[in-house]
Parts: sequence; structure tokens; C-alpha cells
Amino acid sequence: MCLDLIGISLLPFLKNPWSIFPLMFIFGFGFGGTSPIRTAMVPQIFGIQNVGTILGYLSLFWAIGGVSGPILAGYVFDITKSHNIAFLSGGFLVAIGIASLYFTAILINPDFFFLKNSKVTPKGVWRLPLLNSFPWPFSKR
Repeated sequence: MCLDLIGISLLPFLKNPWSIFPLMFIFGFGFGGTSPIRTAMVPQIFGIQNVGTILGYLSLFWAIGGVSGPILAGYVFDITKSHNIAFLSGGFLVAIGIASLYFTAILINPDFFFLKNSKVTPKGVWRLPLLNSFPWPFSKR
């Protein structure tokens, strides 16, 4: 999801039309990686009993965003004659999604970001090493 955020948020700042290709490679790699990660994270966070319902709602809201996003972006372009606001607001929504996923996972399953019975350290090890440097309120350090 972070690659999605990078890819969509940097689009307004591109000056060379050829620079869109590496950026879209980053965005596409992140976008393609979210489906298997999302499917794998749902049972770990919420448990196995409601996986079908939760994935159904995720797909529904994903589809609503896929239909309404281009329409709203076109409307913003018609008003401002620029795509910058649409891309930056899309990046902002991705950032909100990342934060809400993290805090939902922590509130429902506080041990989600730690591996249980790790041979590396008895205290556990982070599943997401990029988040290791932040002082999270539920961390077990």
C-alpha cells in the first residue's frame, strides 16, 4: 500500500512525460501486491469465522471507489483544469487507508505485528520492519 501511496502522490510533481513510466511501475507493483496481502491479513486480524463477509465488504467498497474515483477526478479536472488535486486527494485517501488498517489491526488483535514463539527473540519480532522505529502505544518493547 505504501508503494501505491508513493506512485499516486508523486504524479502531480512530474515534469517529463517519460518519468511517468517508472512511477507507474512502482504504483502497479504496489497495487498488484495488495490483493494477496489483503486476503492474507483479514483472517489474521479478524479471525477465520468472518473472512467471507469481510472480504465481501472490502470488494464492495473497492468497487465503489473504482467507479466513483474516475468520475470525481474528472469533475475536479473540469473545475480546476488540473489533475493535481485529484491525485493528491487519492494519495491522501490511500494514507488514511493505511492508517486505519494499522489501527484496526492493533485494536482488534494487539499481537498482530509480533510473531508468536519466535526463535529470534523471546519478546517477538516485528512483522513489518519499517514500522519498528515508531513508538507505537501497544508495542511490547
